[in-house]
Parts: sequence; C-alpha cells; structure tokens
Amino acid sequence: MAWYINGARVWDDLQTGNGGQVAIDSHEFEITLKKGPNLIVAEVLSGSQGYQLDCAGSDELAEIRGKGQSFDLELWSASGRMASLHLPVATRNVIPQIGDLYTGDVDDIAKREPAGRLDETTVINNWSLEPDSSKWWKGSADLSGTVWLGSDQKQLVVAIAVRDDIFRPASPISIDSGDSARIAIAGPSADLQLVIPGDGSGVYRRSDKGAWTKILGAEAKVQRVDDATSGMTWYRVAIDRNSLPSIAGGLAINVLVNDDDWGVHKQSEAWYPHIDTANPLGDIWYPFVTP
Repeated sequence: MAWYINGARVWDDLQTGNGGQVAIDSHEFEITLKKGPNLIVAEVLSGSQGYQLDCAGSDELAEIRGKGQSFDLELWSASGRMASLHLPVATRNVIPQIGDLYTGDVDDIAKREPAGRLDETTVINNWSLEPDSSKWWKGSADLSGTVWLGSDQKQLVVAIAVRDDIFRPASPISIDSGDSARIAIAGPSADLQLVIPGDGSGVYRRSDKGAWTKILGAEAKVQRVDDATSGMTWYRVAIDRNSLPSIAGGLAINVLVNDDDWGVHKQSEAWYPHIDTANPLGDIWYPFVTP
C-alpha cells in the first residue's frame, strides 16, 4: 500500500509488501497537515484473498474529537469511484501488546503507564450523607485502584490493582456485592459484563436476565496476587478475544471496584460512570481497539 497527503507520497511498501504484518501499529510514519481540509489517500494493492485497511493516529488526533471535525471518505477503483461516506472524527485507544500482563511481576507492571485510575474523583460512598463519619470514604487507603490493559493475538488482559484497608470478599450468593471487581466491555450491538469476587475464586458472567454464572471454560480466567510491598491486591483477568463483542467500530471498556467493610455495601469506584449502561459505543466509557 501507499499513503499520500495532499498529492505527495509520504510512505509506501509497494516494493516489499506488508510482510504479513497485520497489527494496527505495524507501519508507523509521520505526516504534516495544513490548516483547513487535507486530502489523505491510501492506495491498496490486494492479492486473491482481499484486504482490510486499518489506520490509527497519534494522541494529538484525539484532541479534535467533539469539535465538529469530520472525514469525507471515498473508495476508488480503476473504473472510478465506488463509494463515499461522510464520518465525524471518532477516536479509539490502541491497547498495547503486553504479553506478560497476566503472568509478569506485578512490581514491573506497576511501573508502566496505566490506562486509568480509580480515586477520589470516581468514588461513590453510600453513607456520605449520614452523620456517622466513620462510614465515609477515608482516603486512598480505604479504597482506590489502577487499571492496565494489554493484549495479544489470543486474549485481552485487564489488570486491576486495588487498595482496601478491610477485606470482605463477596459471597457466591451475592457475587456482585462485597469486595469485588467488575469489568464491562461493550460493542455496537452487545456487551460483556464480568465480576470477580474479592477472593479471586473465578470470573462470573452476567446473563441477559441479570444472573451471575461462573465461567468454567477458557472464555475468561483470573489470577489474584497480594503484593505485600505496595499493600495492593491485584486481579489479572484474561479474556478470550473470541468472547468479546463484535469489534466493528471498536469496543469500550469500564471497570468498577466494590467495597464492603461491615457486611453491607459501603462504596464503589468506577473508571467511568454508568457501568450498567448497555452499548455506550465509547461515548461514555474508554474506547479501544486491539491490534
């Protein structure tokens, strides 16, 4: 393929081919855009098996989201224009390929840039209006968390490091209460809701009727690690990519951690609001694509 910006070729692999490289970050090159409209052309030469064209931009591209910017897309062949489409700018975060996120040392993972944080800006305390201040959120040691994302060709890995001063894991009877973590992944037409009890005893999937059922196969698995150095409890969840919702248009993910200090739900922290909202299409949650 070859890429042109305003009539000038800026990158191509027409002589060598793509070498079977199909990840979204396989070919990287810089471009310079002028003020106003820019004509971006991708020339694709295909073999007998057809092709799929994926492209991504830098972090600066995300800054224009929601500012009325748009793309006018046209598909041409040797015989002329085949199709055209007008699209607003929509950005997705590319999940890094981190193969050791599930098995690697948590101290090394903690040094990496996280995808998100759960802190005082995301806490929802059920007792904040009560006069008994002992039930209020008491700071990051009471409840806080950090989220990392990684993927490979087979799985998406979500690592959640949680700090909680009183450990009361959820019971199998009420799996989504007590100390637990929830992961929600939404696509254009379906969503995947998972919960991990605080003891790390498994991954449970929510049915269309709202019941939680333990996953027994390879669809998802969890590894719980207690890090004495940092005082954090790690939940590393590997999700089979075949279990994810349809990726057409990208996916969106949300993470929530629950806290139970005395036998009733005390508080929670959510990466993004509305974790029970079906199919937010990235407008509410963290939008992403996997390479």
